[in-house]
Amino acid sequence: MKSSVKEPAKTFTTQVNESLDFCDFMPFIVNNSDGTRSFWKVEQPSDYSVACALGEGYARLAFRNAHRFEEGADMFLHMIIIGIAKAGNPGGVEIGFVSEVTKLAMVGYQTVPAATR
Repeated sequence: MKSSVKEPAKTFTTQVNESLDFCDFMPFIVNNSDGTRSFWKVEQPSDYSVACALGEGYARLAFRNAHRFEEGADMFLHMIIIGIAKAGNPGGVEIGFVSEVTKLAMVGYQTVPAATR
């Protein structure tokens, strides 16, 4: 279930593609009435720690589902990060998201053999 969200000043969008239906279940992704998709539209909870925890949860959700994105997992995460940057005025949700993405990336990096880094 998607929550109501306020419209940010700028959003990063792409055309909606029928094969990307999993995006409909991402609470931070919104299909716009003009047929485009915004990869970052969130509402900030008033409690900063709740907002950060929400962002961390969104990051884990994105990582668990990134492989479903037709253009590739890295592109899915890229589009979300660009969406965050374009939306402007980052708050706790964005801080939590980026913080968790960083942690998850470091865990992944540490699993790669040193010779291939």
